[in-house]
Amino acid sequence: MLHAESLFFHYDQGPWILEDTGISILPGEIVGLPGPSGQGKSTLARLLCGYLHPIKGQVSADDKPLPKKSYCPAQLLFQHPELAMNPRRKISQTINEGHACSPDTLRLLGIHPLWLQRYPHELSGGELQRIALARVMGERTRYIVADEMTAMLDANTQALIWEVMLAWARRHRVGVLAISHDLHLLKRVADRIDRRFAD
Repeated sequence: MLHAESLFFHYDQGPWILEDTGISILPGEIVGLPGPSGQGKSTLARLLCGYLHPIKGQVSADDKPLPKKSYCPAQLLFQHPELAMNPRRKISQTINEGHACSPDTLRLLGIHPLWLQRYPHELSGGELQRIALARVMGERTRYIVADEMTAMLDANTQALIWEVMLAWARRHRVGVLAISHDLHLLKRVADRIDRRFAD
């Protein structure tokens, strides 16, 4: 279980973004987290995946604290995937950072072999999001936090990415927290909806 308990967080000396916040995602469970901007959803996503550290409270994955140096079992997919990629590394280097990506995964995501020799700035947002997803679809990933990951993409690419990710997550019992403004989307993909930021 990916579990956050009694999280408190603020940036610098600003107001609290999160106060006494908790959430849990079971292995293989798809949880939808809707809500407007500015409520702390993206901050929570970063805390759950170890990009930020809570001022109070704790995050654990399968009863263990998130690792500080090794591969994190909770992986974050951003709305803007280019921000998570080294612009000086070829896509082939990026895609294999966490694990050796299988040809079947590349095929399912429609990743063309020629893309692998390009740099991030040479690909579109939809192509980069497929790369970002392929990079986390490995055996060491036990949870995925998808923070508006398809918000900027066309409908066909959105459908492809969600279809591939959800099928893979269910097959490998990977828990998913899907964060989106689009409640209709979340109702279609999630097993349950957590409305803490929507009310």
